[in-house]
Amino acid sequence: MLSCSFCQKGEDEVEKLVAGPNVYICNECVAIAARIMLERPGLFRRLWDRFLRLRLLRSATLHPLTGK
Repeated sequence: MLSCSFCQKGEDEVEKLVAGPNVYICNECVAIAARIMLERPGLFRRLWDRFLRLRLLRSATLHPLTGK
């Protein structure tokens, strides 16, 4: 089952799930992100950087040949 890469809610728990390159975002997280970008652009940048670092760390822990 597909899930939002930000809140981890499954596709059956949200109205819409948008796919990107190896990432998914639900309509609820899009709304939160849009609000943050409008109200606090610096905070959004810090959260996005943290998300990218976490994804990088997670991918670095995978076995290079099997991906597990």
